[in-house]
Amino acid sequence: MIVGYVVTKIDASRDIKIKVDGPTTISQKYDIKSIEKEEELLVFNFSVSTTYSVNNKEYAYVNLESHIFYKGDDVDKVYDEWNKSRQLNPKVSYEIIEFGLNQSLFETMYLSRSMQLPPLQLVRVEKKEQ
Repeated sequence: MIVGYVVTKIDASRDIKIKVDGPTTISQKYDIKSIEKEEELLVFNFSVSTTYSVNNKEYAYVNLESHIFYKGDDVDKVYDEWNKSRQLNPKVSYEIIEFGLNQSLFETMYLSRSMQLPPLQLVRVEKKEQ
């Protein structure tokens, strides 16, 4: 279960020299960079990168890094599994990714509005059935 979240880094830029004269393509990438164990907690180092392009030219980006704090009976198992294969069980993976993307969306929406960028839409993570 997720028990906390904190943004650790924000990097955003817009190139006003590039004329936005067509539809904007918005793409997002996310990554769980690492997992650290602190007593009975796991700290997921999570990043999301959002880019804005027009006519195949990137004119803006918003990069966020955060820590997501996870607590549960499976902390040791999740941590060991990650260290062996850099894989997470689907339940934990879904929870972390959905939470991380949704929290990052709020931050990115605020910044994109201030930078006069097109609005983002809510991201839905598909839950895989086992």
